[in-house]
Amino acid sequence: MAAPPPLYVFRGFTSAVMIARFSHDGSSVLTGTQNGEVQGWSVETKKQMFKLDAERGVSVLNLQTARDKPWLFSQGKNGVVQCWDLGQSAPQFVSALQTQCGSFCRFSVPDCSAAALSAGSMLLAVPGASGNVVQIWDVHNQKVAQTINPEAYGPKRGLVMAVNMFTPPQAQSPMLTILCEDGHLTFWDISAAACLCDLPLHSDADTGLSMALYAPQYAFGVTGFAGSHLRYVQLDYDAGAVSASVTAELALPEDGPCGVSDVSIRQDGKLVITGGWDHRVRVFSTGRTPRPLAVLRLHTATVNAVDFCRPGAPAATVAGADQRLFVSASADKRVALWSLY
Repeated sequence: MAAPPPLYVFRGFTSAVMIARFSHDGSSVLTGTQNGEVQGWSVETKKQMFKLDAERGVSVLNLQTARDKPWLFSQGKNGVVQCWDLGQSAPQFVSALQTQCGSFCRFSVPDCSAAALSAGSMLLAVPGASGNVVQIWDVHNQKVAQTINPEAYGPKRGLVMAVNMFTPPQAQSPMLTILCEDGHLTFWDISAAACLCDLPLHSDADTGLSMALYAPQYAFGVTGFAGSHLRYVQLDYDAGAVSASVTAELALPEDGPCGVSDVSIRQDGKLVITGGWDHRVRVFSTGRTPRPLAVLRLHTATVNAVDFCRPGAPAATVAGADQRLFVSASADKRVALWSLY
């Protein structure tokens, strides 16, 4: 695959861009910077839609919108997760969760409807103050509903590096994956606080950093590491049980810092993109024999975040019906919008 140029590059940021995510409907790109600025950009017009100071001077770790309610969640390095209502003429602050998470691990919320939000059943997963447990927050009540400790089912696991909360096919409640510092990937039934599967992925010398799950079937996931490998994980569900196995491992070039900051899977499950410490965005295939397809060399500093647009969203047809959009955000103070077939 020939490396394509970006469709557009968003500039003018005053500090490193730490996170970039598409809104749930795909119509906008949300960005957060090291100095605490959160901005929304129209995918169609490329113009700024709003700007807010989530926490002035506090690095923004993560951004995510709700599925059918105009709410934006922003996570600061100080452990505060703020909720904003974007349905007004200007963004309105709604509430804040004082999670006390001091690590670089990004929070996770499952897909949820406005009805679920209104009923107070929306959950948010984020590491606790110690960094080695995961707290499940009830967003509506602003309280910790549950604490999950990976070390309760095994030896010392170290810090929680990545979490993903999701609802697999035919499941009645969300599940949680936890990627720990010691290289173990665990799967949890949140309602029962039970560990369903424990998969060792790597050694202590190759610390896990990022993880993505393929939606909506959640049939596989991809994990990125501080070392030089990507690992593909196959997931199987049967009567409430989960089994997982490593199906492929891809080596990354070792001619420089090759840690993987972020990973995203295209929603048709055919492509994987990574953002790396080596300033590169890399494209990989999936399937039985995953392989590297392209290296995108626009950025001149660490690529902190990558994210695919959702299929069928308005943004997916802005530049052509067959295009698939994704964004990359870098410490070089730029955010790039790309298209891959």
